Amino acid sequence: MKWLRGRVGQLARALGLLLTIASIAVIGVQISNSSSSFSSDFRNPAFVGAIIAAIPAYACFCVLAALAWTLVVRGLEHNENLSIPEGLIVFGRAQILKYLPSNVLHFVGRHAMARSTGVSHSSLLLSSGAEIALQLVAACAIALTFGFPIFAKLVLNSIGESLSALILLAALIALTLGALFWLRYQNLLKARLVYHVTAAVALYVCFFLLAGGILIALLFAAAGTLEQPRLIIGVNTSAWLVGFVVPGAPAGIGIREVVLTSGLKLAGNAGPSALAAAIGYRIVTFGGDVVVALVSLALNRALLAKQA
Repeated sequence: MKWLRGRVGQLARALGLLLTIASIAVIGVQISNSSSSFSSDFRNPAFVGAIIAAIPAYACFCVLAALAWTLVVRGLEHNENLSIPEGLIVFGRAQILKYLPSNVLHFVGRHAMARSTGVSHSSLLLSSGAEIALQLVAACAIALTFGFPIFAKLVLNSIGESLSALILLAALIALTLGALFWLRYQNLLKARLVYHVTAAVALYVCFFLLAGGILIALLFAAAGTLEQPRLIIGVNTSAWLVGFVVPGAPAGIGIREVVLTSGLKLAGNAGPSALAAAIGYRIVTFGGDVVVALVSLALNRALLAKQA
């Protein structure tokens, strides 16, 4: 059974890698086919300025995700071995590892770094699973709330929007109740953990909303006008979801850009500038993660020097 799981995991990662390569190729073809409008957008001072300004903004927003993870760990680790500053530093140092092949090395790096602070192995394993589940719940809620018209048009038009909304709401409720039942079964459903988890979900929701705001700003800078900006938040979060669940795709590179470009065009936003906005958004997120990593490394050195 262990051998079979290993083989299935290897196959899933290989398929994810192939999908990533195919997505990057699709983006390359799109850039080639619209090279004039694409280069025109990147010569637009307003668009370039928006990208530069958005990088530190995104870095600040990443603190919300870092704080959410730290709260979950502290909720599971009742002796609170991981302080909030230490948690933020660990998260920031490890986050850049998601750009390496496999898309899971940032979890591994976080685990190793947090272990050195005294956090238990079991708490870190549970926190990784909880983090994934909470991110998916928050992202699904945002994607459906802000992008449901597109989702219903593409996937659920045959059964009607009202029934589709009820089905999706029931699925989210079932997922939440299932998670609560599992926590109760594991004797982890303590009031303190519930408070931490609730706060973490709220932080993830804020993160996705603010990240969508960055994409709105980039699109407005590129196109000069927008239609139904709320759909952009739904499209952006949906792109994050797809890139997140595909195994072996480093930070969802290529996959998120394809989903973003297609979704923005379906939403009637930006037209030919959709591709430039998707690439610009990737520059922003990568630049923000680099800033977070560098700041975290500097803070970690200062913390170690102070402890010495």
